[in-house]
Amino acid sequence: MEQSRAEMLVNQCQSALERIRMARVSQVMGSDSKHGSLYRVFGLPTELTFEHKKNMYDRNGVAGGAIDKLAGKTWESYPELVEGEPSAENKVDTPLEKELRKFCKRTKLWRAFRAMDTKRMVGNYAALIIKIADGKDWSQEATNVRPDQIVGYMPVWECQLRVTDTEMDRTSERYGEPKAWAYQEIVSYDNSLNTKPAQEVNIHWTRVVYFGDVFTDGSTSEFGNNLLARGFNAFTAIEKINQSGAEGFFKNAARQLHANFSKEARMDEVARMMGVKVQEISDAFQAVGLDLNSKFDSFMVTQDVDVNALTVSMPNPQEFFDCCLQEACASLGGFPATELTGHMTGERSSSENGNVMAQLATSRRVNVINNDVEDFFAHLSGIGCFTGVEISPIWSDLLDPSTGDKLDNAKKMAEINQMGLGLGERYYTQQEIRTESGMEPEPEDGLEELPPPEPQPEDGIEQQ
Repeated sequence: MEQSRAEMLVNQCQSALERIRMARVSQVMGSDSKHGSLYRVFGLPTELTFEHKKNMYDRNGVAGGAIDKLAGKTWESYPELVEGEPSAENKVDTPLEKELRKFCKRTKLWRAFRAMDTKRMVGNYAALIIKIADGKDWSQEATNVRPDQIVGYMPVWECQLRVTDTEMDRTSERYGEPKAWAYQEIVSYDNSLNTKPAQEVNIHWTRVVYFGDVFTDGSTSEFGNNLLARGFNAFTAIEKINQSGAEGFFKNAARQLHANFSKEARMDEVARMMGVKVQEISDAFQAVGLDLNSKFDSFMVTQDVDVNALTVSMPNPQEFFDCCLQEACASLGGFPATELTGHMTGERSSSENGNVMAQLATSRRVNVINNDVEDFFAHLSGIGCFTGVEISPIWSDLLDPSTGDKLDNAKKMAEINQMGLGLGERYYTQQEIRTESGMEPEPEDGLEELPPPEPQPEDGIEQQ
């Protein structure tokens, strides 16, 4: 009786442990609680690392093209820096704004920002290492830095930079922020790719500005980071469809041959006809197959042997490819599929998709890049550059109509005025039409303003 109770307790413990194990497995291997190992079955990694996403960016044309397309649209033009609020853009440039313009051009800031932004979208974070000509080692704190001491930047991937020390003082305003970094430096000796092993270089936090979340587990609160993680499964499926289709076409084109000997075939006669021994028939047919596949005018003679080419019957992959492509585009925030692949479906559709791309890029500028720029100059202010000022970025409008669209709108306004002549109405003035077409306004009716009249003497009394 006691043995039965003990066995029952052991079985209950084993069942509980099995349920816990399956619950944990199902959490990391798919959202289907019934099938807790879907990722393993589909050949997908259970936990995404930076190497997975970097390899996807490098080797998958759809994934890499999506990141480059969004980065290219976002950085179609560079921002202008103004002092104060963005509404101050129409005033005359201040000395600080002129200095900022020269600073950005000399240090190639926006080119470095674009490279960083691309790297940040692939991983969880990216960073800019500030190259400061202050004569100090990178491990030392940068203080009282002048703008002319900043000579450039090094955009680095997530895998090249890791946190080695973190601020743990809860009373500090930098609580939870990195205090020190380790940079993986790779030095190439010559063009023959002879390199020495990567060595870590310690860098003080004042010389690094990071963008994204360095402590993320795969999620982020800021749109624009870790984009490849959301669409990784869809991008992988696209890769499988492409490669399996290519393999099928290759096998069909390779003309793999199948020899079927009839029951009346005499192997000794076949061997004698081919001039080989019976045990060498397989090698002889292999040689004949190689000869057939490498030449156009080759043929073979058989006796009671049917030779057929093995073919692979493949379904049209378009439907499956489109399904995965739509999921991948949805993971990027509603990325138009036609914009990604460069497929034009029609003038109106292409224009609408272009507007969607412009809206996505504008949203990234406002919600992500602007904050990055402000954080960057706040960091520079903390080490001595551009202190005590408020700097704001302004951008050109990606949704601004083109010159052709402006002329079309002006033409439509003129046509509406023409139709209103019968009713005695003029809906748009000449100035409004000129402004809509992008031209500078001119004085109304083409008349110059007359000078004010000279004052006349009062009551006919002449002035002395």
